[in-house]
Amino acid sequence: SPAERRVFGMEFPKAEDPQTRFDRTLAAIEMLAAHPATAEFISRKLAEHYVSAPAPDSLVKRLAVQFQQNGGDMVALLETIAASKEFQASVDTPKIATPLDFSLRISRLTGSGNAGAIREFLKRSGTGLFDRATPDGFPETDASYADSNALLQRWRFIASLSGSLRRLLPGAPVTWSEPGQSQALDTVSLRLVGRPLPESSRQAALQYLAKVNPAEAERSKVLASLVAELPPTSLR
Repeated sequence: SPAERRVFGMEFPKAEDPQTRFDRTLAAIEMLAAHPATAEFISRKLAEHYVSAPAPDSLVKRLAVQFQQNGGDMVALLETIAASKEFQASVDTPKIATPLDFSLRISRLTGSGNAGAIREFLKRSGTGLFDRATPDGFPETDASYADSNALLQRWRFIASLSGSLRRLLPGAPVTWSEPGQSQALDTVSLRLVGRPLPESSRQAALQYLAKVNPAEAERSKVLASLVAELPPTSLR
């Protein structure tokens, strides 16, 4: 609009021609980007994503100061987070992966590349791309992704990729004995989440597998899908 505007106390005179309107808009964006509230907002979002939600105020304050000093250098901010005591303290308390993180990780590792399946999964999970009504982004709290619908949609997504998941166990079919199953569980877990299953999840998986006896050709798919549905795979 060419009309006169006031933004955070700064006067923007009437602008008739397109170039003047563009310059005026650019000046407003630069002013908002330099505002201390912007530094704190972005710093808090980064800390909540990589450390914990709610974010530690001590870390947010340090990041906000750095943001203003270096003009919002994201690389420097992430390096500060990685080196912080708050980040180190959070390593042993992993967060629940957002639907986007979860679906992209599974798709990348299995080589499925099914963008349509990811898009539908995100929409059913209530986190469709560009569907957030407000500009603050989807929440980072675990509670936002731990309800019954979130779990159901993850299972449905895994079921749609069951054929691709068998690629996590290449080679000979899984030996349907406890040693063979344990080794296969570790292999899939290491590829999906980067570490062996916790003992509680391992025992639950072995108890389930003891009750089923799929055809030899289907064993890799059954076991890989089971690991993908377990709680540790939904963590990040």
